[in-house]
Amino acid sequence: MGVSLIVDYYADKRPERADEFIHCLRKNLSHPNVDEVWNLGFDDPALPEDVRGHEKYKAESLGKRLTFSQALEFAGTRLSGRFVGLINLDIYLCEAHQNVTVRWAEAESLVRQTGIVLCQGRCELKPDGSIARDPHYSKLVFANTQDGWFFVSPLQVPDCDFELGTLGCDNAFAHRLLVAGKVPVNMGSRFPLIHVDICRGKHGANANAVHKKENQSRQSTYSTFPEQRGQYLVPDIDLLPGLEALANQLGMNDLQQYRLKCDMMSRVIKIKN
Repeated sequence: MGVSLIVDYYADKRPERADEFIHCLRKNLSHPNVDEVWNLGFDDPALPEDVRGHEKYKAESLGKRLTFSQALEFAGTRLSGRFVGLINLDIYLCEAHQNVTVRWAEAESLVRQTGIVLCQGRCELKPDGSIARDPHYSKLVFANTQDGWFFVSPLQVPDCDFELGTLGCDNAFAHRLLVAGKVPVNMGSRFPLIHVDICRGKHGANANAVHKKENQSRQSTYSTFPEQRGQYLVPDIDLLPGLEALANQLGMNDLQQYRLKCDMMSRVIKIKN
């Protein structure tokens, strides 16, 4: 089996940005590990025929911006038992990175065997066609750059009726996954997602300003700040330093590190008298 992708399409009024969305749709439709691409956003008749007429393309328009809860409800009803990827519109699954094939079948096996939910941090497509990670986000080991979530449906998660793509949605959804008893894991280096956002000149340092400026053009809210009701950081599991180095990197003093170590011991060890 392959992955069933869910996206939230809308027709951007800027030709350059619209082309980036179409590029991602084409890349996902042609990906050998993608079985189908479900568009739950706006089914635009003006979509190119090679997209709208593709055998993998399927549309069930909601006529409004997609929320996490709506996506999970659709997946639970229509894609039960499937390996599902919920991704932002300007994202496509990487086929090969640094001349190494990305083994998405292994991602599916891992999720099915362990029950984790992959919360994938992104890589950036650069104007010269190269792929790189945004150095601004490396400070938090890409713990707040999730643009794709992969799971086996059905997946029941409370309090996630907020839109994809709004600021804070990624760390808010990771928190809701914890509340639901799931383990969110970022394996963005192992199974890369490629973010296409060149025309706006968006990068980590100006992302908040870009989102706020485009409030109206995106036909959505700047943010409903869902992270204020709970947030959870999900750093890339393959890039994290050791615990001691991480504590020092975060500037934790001796007492804070001691408290953390006590918490860890108490979580794992139970005294029996």
